[in-house]
Amino acid sequence: MMRLIKFLALILLGLLSTTIFNFSNAVIAAPKVSQDNRLTFVATKEIPKYESNIYTIKTNGSARRQLTKNLNVYSTIVWLKNGKRLAFINDGVDVYTMNADGSKLTKIFSGFGCKASNIEIQWLLNGEKLAIKESCDGSTVDDPGSVSLYLSDTTGTQGTKLIQRWEIGGISQKTEISSSLYLSPNGQQVVFFKNKSIWQMNTDGSNLTELTNTPGDDYPSACRQK
Repeated sequence: MMRLIKFLALILLGLLSTTIFNFSNAVIAAPKVSQDNRLTFVATKEIPKYESNIYTIKTNGSARRQLTKNLNVYSTIVWLKNGKRLAFINDGVDVYTMNADGSKLTKIFSGFGCKASNIEIQWLLNGEKLAIKESCDGSTVDDPGSVSLYLSDTTGTQGTKLIQRWEIGGISQKTEISSSLYLSPNGQQVVFFKNKSIWQMNTDGSNLTELTNTPGDDYPSACRQK
């Protein structure tokens, strides 16, 4: 184990070298090792213009490959378990998918640039669909924010659909939902809190079910699915 840690440390040190990148001000974000022993990472450059793109490199330091160009990729990169496709967030509001070799780069979602936008993404088991969760603050402290759930058909046949949008907060306070959305590990169900109860539904909007009904002042405050 110590030998592996030292080996990866040497690789990351090599990645930081300008002799490898050949551009200045490179920043490595959240490197990950794929099944074929390639590191996937985001590198940022500021000259001649600021951009952040996805790269891969073999764990022996060879065969560096740039997968995207002229983007501003956030460090969130979500791979399919088979390592053949990945999804990522660009500019904090757009979601892209592409193959592991950088081919078939496709924008599947464009956020509407709401205040304090936060986007989370998760593949469904078969890799043909992607669950997208977007949280927004209200435009002012008096206005309600929102939590939205989208489902994207990444095969390109049905596009991305808004499943449901809930308003939260504001004055007077909206209580359509009283928590964030909790996606199951396989991305097929979503859980949330409403009216002191835990609710669950499928990510396509079907089978809405109240899981708990707690009387009095007791109510759930956190949730974790295994």
